[in-house]
Amino acid sequence: MRTWLMLGMASVVLTGCGDPLTPEEKEARACSPTMAYVTAKDNVELRLRAPSTAEFGSYGDSRVVRLDGGCKFLVVGYVDAQNGFGAMLRNTYTATMEKTLGKNIWTARDVIVK
Repeated sequence: MRTWLMLGMASVVLTGCGDPLTPEEKEARACSPTMAYVTAKDNVELRLRAPSTAEFGSYGDSRVVRLDGGCKFLVVGYVDAQNGFGAMLRNTYTATMEKTLGKNIWTARDVIVK
């Protein structure tokens, strides 16, 4: 028990010893293809007739491409969801996602679900 307590205290102390990230490093981490993919899925769900039935393809099944030097991505993937008659259908989607510089706000510029 005492060993675990000492290890826990040491990890807390060592965690605080790392160099803090610069604002540029924080921005680079926040501008990730994974976040573009996650926020695109949220926006696609808003356009589905039955969003609670949505089953998205994995990140690996999707394409996420950086569009310019900033934090703008094109996300292409698929989602299986029920239509108005209750049948599960596969739809492809494309979404252009852009992160606001300096803020953790993602905006969907174009979302198309086919």
